[in-house]
Amino acid sequence: MNIVAAFLPRRESPDLRKLLPGSFTIGPGRIKAAQFPDAVQDPATGQTHQRPDKWRASSKVTIPHSRDHSPQEAQPGM
Repeated sequence: MNIVAAFLPRRESPDLRKLLPGSFTIGPGRIKAAQFPDAVQDPATGQTHQRPDKWRASSKVTIPHSRDHSPQEAQPGM
């Protein structure tokens, strides 16, 4: 069995990378592409659920820094 670490951008751990046989970084573009749409309809009930405003996509992707957790801008599509 192999364990592979998937790191968020700017959240890598060099120590963890040394311990595991494999690792990779998930790019901001893939994170942005994996977000929920603004509205989702439940096929069983027909009820529509709206995405909260604070979850809505913006033109800038914000990624917390690994040490102080202050947000830093990332280039969209990376």
